[in-house]
Amino acid sequence: MKKILLVLLGTLMLVGGFTQDRIVSGKVTDSKGTPLIAASVYLPETGHATITDLSGKFRIQAPDTLVVLEVSYVGFEKKRELLKPGKTSVQIQLKKGVLSDSTGITVDEEVLSFTDMSLSDDVGFSRTSAASELRVRGAKTYSLEKAPMVSESLASPAMAPVSADFAGGASFAEREVSTVAAGQLTAGELHDFSKWELWQDIAESDLEAYQKAWKINPKDRYAVQLLGEEGKPLVNVKVLLKDGSQTIWESFTDNTGKAELWANLFAEQQNGNQLSIHAELGGKSYPFKGVTTFHQGINMLKIPTYCDLNDAVDIAFMVDATGSMGDEIHYLQAELADVIDKVKDTLPGLSLRTGSIFYRDKGEQYLTRTSPLQRELKPTLDFIKKQSAGGGGDYPEAVEEGLERALKELDWNPKARARLLFMVLDAPPHQDDSTITKMNKLTQLAAAKGIRIIPVVASGINKSAEYLFRSIALATNGTYVFLTDDSGIGNPHIKPTTDDWEVEKLNDLMVRLVYQFSYAPDCNEEMLEENIADLWPNPIRTRPTDMAQQWQMFPNPTAGPLTVNWEKNAPEEVFLSDLNGKILKRFDSPDPRLQLDLSAFPAGSYLIGFEKDGKWESKQVFRIQS
Repeated sequence: MKKILLVLLGTLMLVGGFTQDRIVSGKVTDSKGTPLIAASVYLPETGHATITDLSGKFRIQAPDTLVVLEVSYVGFEKKRELLKPGKTSVQIQLKKGVLSDSTGITVDEEVLSFTDMSLSDDVGFSRTSAASELRVRGAKTYSLEKAPMVSESLASPAMAPVSADFAGGASFAEREVSTVAAGQLTAGELHDFSKWELWQDIAESDLEAYQKAWKINPKDRYAVQLLGEEGKPLVNVKVLLKDGSQTIWESFTDNTGKAELWANLFAEQQNGNQLSIHAELGGKSYPFKGVTTFHQGINMLKIPTYCDLNDAVDIAFMVDATGSMGDEIHYLQAELADVIDKVKDTLPGLSLRTGSIFYRDKGEQYLTRTSPLQRELKPTLDFIKKQSAGGGGDYPEAVEEGLERALKELDWNPKARARLLFMVLDAPPHQDDSTITKMNKLTQLAAAKGIRIIPVVASGINKSAEYLFRSIALATNGTYVFLTDDSGIGNPHIKPTTDDWEVEKLNDLMVRLVYQFSYAPDCNEEMLEENIADLWPNPIRTRPTDMAQQWQMFPNPTAGPLTVNWEKNAPEEVFLSDLNGKILKRFDSPDPRLQLDLSAFPAGSYLIGFEKDGKWESKQVFRIQS
């Protein structure tokens, strides 16, 4: 996938400090002038890659320096073309030859013909091919037809939507997915809610540049906990942060009865001194007494109503399908299919719906393709398997278009206990003012609909994009997932800017997140009977260290009062978190003995944790109803 060459000015990486780029367009043909379709075009210096279209044409972003362009095609000799500064177009002819794959096995080719068709691209030229050839190993015939049950948004009105399917029922992408086993990609989770101070691992100068570039700064956080009768958490209740009569932010409580509200998230927002928080339930508005920032504590409210859990869960997958995803997309498709299959077994008592959005960029073959949310899992699986990577060439993609359709076109259930959007991508949106403004509004819309956005980023992501997607995850009560190099699959992946993370199988991690964000005890349960922290490990789960025997908690379970005692070397601060890793409260701990009171929190499982000598130590405590 894409890697972008950062140019360091001095020792600091600043937004806007990149080498000046150019767009190089070209055409790849054989020695007779016949266009070569889906030829690979690659810039080793930057990692940018794309493939040729039905006319053998391509466009790719390149630095305006002396670079080498590599072009390859099955059955032809690879060619390297020198691009001098200022050059923006190139014509490349490939000679026939025997090309071997990475295993050293000679590749035989069979020629497949396209049906007559006419397409036009974003520059307006018409391209007609009566006998264009695509060389694919082992295939016999090739047809062009639109996939059923899929809605498409075209990048250009004149561009026909195309889905390439082999005769016999299996598409090329689907056939490739069938040969890829799930459980190969590795990933980590960066749950910023589990950190007390945001962005402390990012250099101040870089942080300022990222905030200015994307006009988003999740700093002023207001955490909310809603309780009903008998101290049970209230799930999927709307909560609003207001400045006077104006609503600044709105969200819904999650499966633990919590919600996150934000002030001054975007550069143009300003809050005054009349902040208030309200919960809306059953046509009534319930005001909170006073408003405190997260640093001051959790805003808690008890409403005279009983627990009411809906069994619906909506899950959608929004996937970047541009050419740069080519090195990992088949693996990702296999992982997503496996996740969908496992989730139905993980949450057997819930009503699950799944859907998917695939997107590219403006001027591409298509802009978005949509498979609606539906209870039958097979249509979503079939849709995901039939997609393939193509187009692209420059770094940013139309993320905002995919996100808009995911939020507005998918029929999200407003009563569902969980609404989850996995955003699988390897590039940020374009960085013009209108796109940034649109992304910010869509982020706020997702929060207002109670849709958690969970970015799953691949190898093209740079540090600026990491900041953006971590911010979006925070704003929507989600979490940030990143692929790692441990699998050995795909291009190199950057390490996230944080102190610690754990490597997991991507499919297991995603299933765990669905469980964590969807599970809730039955309304008649007195407490969580299962140790979810052991069954579904998360970033802040119990991690015994050499200090495990040097501190104790009692009583455990507790109806509220809790004593934490250290034999020696008490930490300076202690944190209370839930099993999703979200920090709920901070306590100063200057003495060997710390007295806590958990009676304001709902019955359930929590973690008491602290950091000592660079290691995280935590133990589980059960809060029971008195």
